[in-house]
Amino acid sequence: MIRKDQATAKNSKLHHRFSYYFAVTSGLLFLLCNSLSFANKIDWVTSATKGLEAAKNSDKLLMIDFYTDW
Repeated sequence: MIRKDQATAKNSKLHHRFSYYFAVTSGLLFLLCNSLSFANKIDWVTSATKGLEAAKNSDKLLMIDFYTDW
């Protein structure tokens, strides 16, 4: 017969083992998905007119990034 504290300890070990494997699996999936998302390289254009023309020709949206060193 298993005592209550032995069952609790056994459940606690299973919980920790599951948490460990879940964290490792989640981390590996995150790294895999993250590396796949960088497969397409972004070609940045430094001229607004060239970027607008390229967006019109390829029927894509245009993103303008403003930056300053203030």
